[in-house]
Amino acid sequence: MHNWHFTNDTANKYGWILSSSKEAIANVCSQQSWCPEMIAANTLTLDIEVSEKTPMIQIFYLKSHQDNMGSVKVWLDQREDEHVVLNSKWDLPYSVTKMITIAKENLHGVSSLARGDSFEFPSLTGGKHQLHIAIQEFPKEKGFKWKLIGVSTC
Repeated sequence: MHNWHFTNDTANKYGWILSSSKEAIANVCSQQSWCPEMIAANTLTLDIEVSEKTPMIQIFYLKSHQDNMGSVKVWLDQREDEHVVLNSKWDLPYSVTKMITIAKENLHGVSSLARGDSFEFPSLTGGKHQLHIAIQEFPKEKGFKWKLIGVSTC
């Protein structure tokens, strides 16, 4: 029941989209308030390579007013204790691309226009990693959607 698909949800706007109907969620989760089966079945893992000099990862995702937008948990390798939760729902009446940066150290000296929100992952090193993105919270009564637009590494 893997629900990640590389597709477009709007003309010429492609990305990795995680979506699930409210019926599919009900079939898997029943009346559970927490549904580990749904989380385990809906994790996207990407192989990435990060620079030794300035290890940094940028993630671009859709932020939208749509009722079914949820949040995901993002972590590297087996370090689930170092994670960030990205919520794609907001109340503004339009949708935009949101950018965040994950770095080994604090990026306060870099303009927020260049880095978006920044998060420290102290164990981040240069080299090959696995980036995991998993369903976290979702409105069960409305289904679920979260869209990854891109990933960039330095």
